[in-house]
Amino acid sequence: MFYASTKATNSGDVIFLNPGTYYESQRSSLYNGVSINGSGMSSIVVILDNIKLIEAKNNNTISNLLIDGNNSTGVAIIMDNGSNLIVRNCSFKNFAFGARHFADFNYEYIIELKNSSYITINNNIIQGGIRAFVISQLDVYSNQIGKPVMSVDPETGIYLSDIEGLKIRDNYFQNLAYQVELIVHSGASMSDVYISSNIMTDIGANSNEMHGYGVMFEGLTTAQCRNINIVNNTMVTKVANRMTMVGIMLPEIGNVTDVKILNNIIQGFKYASILSRDSIVRLYNLEISNNIMFENAIPGFCYAPNNLPYFSNGGIPSNYISNNILITDPMFVSNYDFHLKEESPAIRAGQYIDWIATDYYGYFITNPPHIGAHSGDVGTAINDVTYKSGILVYPVPAKDRVTVSLKDGGEINGRLLVMNRLGVIIIDRYVNSAINYTLDFNLSTGIYYIRVHNKNGNVLTSKIVVL
Repeated sequence: MFYASTKATNSGDVIFLNPGTYYESQRSSLYNGVSINGSGMSSIVVILDNIKLIEAKNNNTISNLLIDGNNSTGVAIIMDNGSNLIVRNCSFKNFAFGARHFADFNYEYIIELKNSSYITINNNIIQGGIRAFVISQLDVYSNQIGKPVMSVDPETGIYLSDIEGLKIRDNYFQNLAYQVELIVHSGASMSDVYISSNIMTDIGANSNEMHGYGVMFEGLTTAQCRNINIVNNTMVTKVANRMTMVGIMLPEIGNVTDVKILNNIIQGFKYASILSRDSIVRLYNLEISNNIMFENAIPGFCYAPNNLPYFSNGGIPSNYISNNILITDPMFVSNYDFHLKEESPAIRAGQYIDWIATDYYGYFITNPPHIGAHSGDVGTAINDVTYKSGILVYPVPAKDRVTVSLKDGGEINGRLLVMNRLGVIIIDRYVNSAINYTLDFNLSTGIYYIRVHNKNGNVLTSKIVVL
């Protein structure tokens, strides 16, 4: 790959990685407009010598690769002072760190971004985290983020500092202490933040240290931070004997205005569901409505006296609205399937939000929506075909088979992979010229990822939900 990157020097050039294993000991610095495209999980790139594997510049796409960190301190992708980067349909595994909460400012996360703009990260399996400093227009969606096993040391899924224009949507976070952490440094601002339809579970660190947050804001600034939206997320800690802190830590960053926390399920945080603890914060126009808060603020651990949002020092914010907070069991289908039972109190109990079209599972949002990441109706998923990511997989949920169909009526032509949440391949088949393919399986209850090649060689990704 390094050699190819020295030869692909023209905008529009593509470095194709055929199936195989490639051992890399030098950084591949991409020229402007050059892309890397593999053949899916059969194109394996192994990092040697703790290198920063790929340096993106401008207008680069990195897709369809499995990048193996080889248990090194290497980094998969970096971008500094660039723009227009797409990272999609890749898997990243076996990095020694890759998500360490107390990392210094040197490159250490799997994907590192600095002083850059217009970045899309979608449909990846990231066994680690993403870190971004001084970024505008970042869209992170439909990824699986987190380590296969929870670490003793706290780890962070997405760490962000000084950002304007952020979307974090439809992701699955697991085995992390901090799912999304946003920091604003002195003089910087933060605006237009949309965190929606994510599932966050198995939250904390595998130790007795005090960690475990869904969304955390912190830092100090004299500038104004505005238009922050945390909506339709499911945050479930499954704490066991771990220490877990707070579902949502409200901004503590100076002047903050227009904050909406709507339609979330927040469950199992020992210290508080939602917390504000800094008296110097000037927080205006805060709405916390139509959320389910259950089994939070455990006696003997809590900051808050009960499940409700708690303002410990600063008093109630100016123009604070709070309606329809439910203190009740959301009634998930199982401990691992966050669909809602028919009798769930979350069904159609949410507040309609016009900028969300589909929920985590790709179903059209109902009006009113359900509370949580599952905000649409399973029954409408087939009649109102959305073909999220260009592929339709039904029925949802499934028992022992699904039908796979492509948006454009095109043919499936190549490998069909089914992987579990850890990125382990469960099913690997070659399918040739099938417009609609029926896949029979014997899978245990849970969520799986399916990837297929269409006739144009593109890799399409969706989910299989098995009951």
